[in-house]
Amino acid sequence: MRALIVGAGAVGQVYGLHLARGGADVSVFVRGRHLVEARDGYDLIRIHGKRDRPRSRFVPFDALSVADEVRSRAFDQIWLCVPTPALLDGSLSPLFDAIEKGSSRAATIVCLQPGSFVKDRLAKLVPLERVVFGVISMSSFHAPLEGSNEDYELETEPGTAYFFPPGNPNVFSGVGDRAARVVDALRMGDAPARVVDDALRELSFSSALLMPPIAALEAVGWSLRRFRGSMEAALAARAGQEAVAIMAAEQGEEAPLWLPLFRPLVVRMAFGVVGPMVAPFDLEAFLKAHFEKVGAQTRLMFDGYLSEAKRRDLPAEALAELRTRLGD
Repeated sequence: MRALIVGAGAVGQVYGLHLARGGADVSVFVRGRHLVEARDGYDLIRIHGKRDRPRSRFVPFDALSVADEVRSRAFDQIWLCVPTPALLDGSLSPLFDAIEKGSSRAATIVCLQPGSFVKDRLAKLVPLERVVFGVISMSSFHAPLEGSNEDYELETEPGTAYFFPPGNPNVFSGVGDRAARVVDALRMGDAPARVVDDALRELSFSSALLMPPIAALEAVGWSLRRFRGSMEAALAARAGQEAVAIMAAEQGEEAPLWLPLFRPLVVRMAFGVVGPMVAPFDLEAFLKAHFEKVGAQTRLMFDGYLSEAKRRDLPAEALAELRTRLGD
């Protein structure tokens, strides 16, 4: 099996490593300034515990940076491991053109980007029957973890660290057997994965619950201690209820019966108490480092919620308040 990872950051490197472990020839598509690093290979650290962090080496089969280089190569799977804005700003259009007009025009496109508008955007670039949608379950970051003062983080040698939470595999869905082939490729490389009926639906609801607390954390300077006692936690709970209701309406469903249980106490406990206790890495530093990097994606998702709420005449006052606090 031949795979192309588009965007070999912290996410792309992890999937590339495990696909390669399963026997795939894995190439990466990166910007020109990252070519030397890609050809040299990547150091990865799988987190099992705060101090149980075995290392691995991933050397891509090939490293590409120009769309025309993709045209003549035949890939079976093409993994989109870039932030959502990269699908919207047109920067990947030459790559998709090379895919559709070249030797990979039958390839499965693996889409991992959140956002209700992603499917519509992809439909303009590739036939949707070739797209497998996925939900990333792991946490990954460049070590040593920026902003952390924890000894176990500072002692971690440079590389890409990642954690697969037990009982929460990466999930995928698609037409025919395409999703099953993606899942099999990961499992052969010792990465947890399973097929579901509708990964895009699962991603929509999980993102709707996650993004409001993330925005509230940003509003309090990424401090979990301040978040626990702040009014922003209550605002995040209301915004989460609004976002889930909006996604349910978009899916043509009733709002989940459990939605009223998404209360401020639940949000405070999940992010301020339970999360830091169970995460085998510095959760506060990770959230800051990761979501500051993808801040444009967070804002795009909030804009999507607000646009959909306006279109359907649904409540979104808390979402609007959080979006204002995020700024540009």
